[in-house]
Amino acid sequence: LATFSRRFGQEVNAAYRGKVEFTRAALNSTAIRLRSASWEDESCYICLFHMYPEGSKRRHTCLKVTGEPPELHAFSCSATGKPAPSIHWELPPNAAVENQTETSTSRNPDGTVTSSRSVTLRAPPLWSGGVDCVLNQGTGRERRHRITSRNQEVMTKGWFHISFSLLLTVASSSIIIIIIISGSWSFHQTLASSLFNQT
Repeated sequence: LATFSRRFGQEVNAAYRGKVEFTRAALNSTAIRLRSASWEDESCYICLFHMYPEGSKRRHTCLKVTGEPPELHAFSCSATGKPAPSIHWELPPNAAVENQTETSTSRNPDGTVTSSRSVTLRAPPLWSGGVDCVLNQGTGRERRHRITSRNQEVMTKGWFHISFSLLLTVASSSIIIIIIISGSWSFHQTLASSLFNQT
């Protein structure tokens, strides 16, 4: 992670710059602080002191990271065309990819081809970012579509739309049934009345 010496001073390995800082730096007492710890930082670390003429002394310490686990955000993109559209993802910087599928294709009866691809990202809780689905990248037919992480909203809207349509269908069917029953009852009453008058 980091080293301190009289000759070179404080040195932090490139991969940990911005995460590790010295809180105390002296030959007889050195301390570091780890900032913005992630799940990947959970491990055991060795603290090594080189002392002359005694040699090296080492101790180890283990870091346990606690907090809310990251959320998984799944994105999928499909496109239909002829020839088969290619699909690429443009992901946010430092995106943690949990899973990514290759593009799958299926041929349609009209000769067109539907291409589909999906990606799953790990993100902090309440992340509200998105990804770009790029179709036919690098060609004159290139198109891009922004997909946000608000999947729950889309699902809710879809459910509401289905419920509303179902409600309209049920209401329309009920009205038609009531009209048929009323018409049938009225017809029977008229028929019974005319038969009664004939006798």
